[in-house]
Amino acid sequence: MILLPNLMRRFLLFWSGSRRRALLLLLSASALAPGLFVVPAGAETMVYQRKIIGQGRVYETPYFVLEGPAPGPVVLLDAGIHGDETAGVYALYRLLPRLQVQAGKLIILPRMNAPACSAFRRFLTVDLNRVFAGYPGGEPYEYALAWEVFSMVRQEKVEYVVSLHESRRHYQPQTDKNFGQTIVYVVRPMPPCVNAWLAAINRQVRPEEIFLPHYDYRAGSSTEVLIKSYRLKGGFSVETWTGLPLSRRIELQQLVVLKFLDTIKFPYSLTK
Repeated sequence: MILLPNLMRRFLLFWSGSRRRALLLLLSASALAPGLFVVPAGAETMVYQRKIIGQGRVYETPYFVLEGPAPGPVVLLDAGIHGDETAGVYALYRLLPRLQVQAGKLIILPRMNAPACSAFRRFLTVDLNRVFAGYPGGEPYEYALAWEVFSMVRQEKVEYVVSLHESRRHYQPQTDKNFGQTIVYVVRPMPPCVNAWLAAINRQVRPEEIFLPHYDYRAGSSTEVLIKSYRLKGGFSVETWTGLPLSRRIELQQLVVLKFLDTIKFPYSLTK
């Protein structure tokens, strides 16, 4: 019997029928064989692998690698760095069984801070998004987890990072704490892809859901440290506003991810 985390059980309520059964089968097989390679239906040449961060540690969490048959961009999509920001977690798990990668590599880390996600708390001891790059075997556990994520980015040769977050307040440019409905970048000038990415998103959202660009530098944040350390081509945080219904925030997080892949011309398709 496979025991799914509480967050995953709540997520499955959003799906029903054949899609829910397919995802349960995929998760069950992955849990039984962490190194399992599978070939999803309709994508005969895509390789799928489930890997583990923190094997045997309190913060153990899976990530998923979807690799196409040809070279291409390498993108990391992560969520759950803060355990009370759930829309991104749901969005990535919802996209995972549908994405078919035709070239390049897509890495999906849905619950980066698994203990905080399980507790539905921003963090348990220290804010994971302020302690990158961490250090090996660090205490409290967030330092060790930050180091393992930092090392994974190097090992997987990641070129772009998109980190999914949420904010309790709608964006107000005059403050540095209200991020809802923004794409946050951490280098200046603003990366050229941001305007095209925002235009593609905002064509498909309601007026109160419009996304805006926002520059915010936070020492020790994952995107800031990864960009500087590995000279990434792009690193961004996506912030949805929690004043919107959860179901809509999940849809918006998916939309933002897919429009990013479109903007950088990442070769993929979606199954129904």
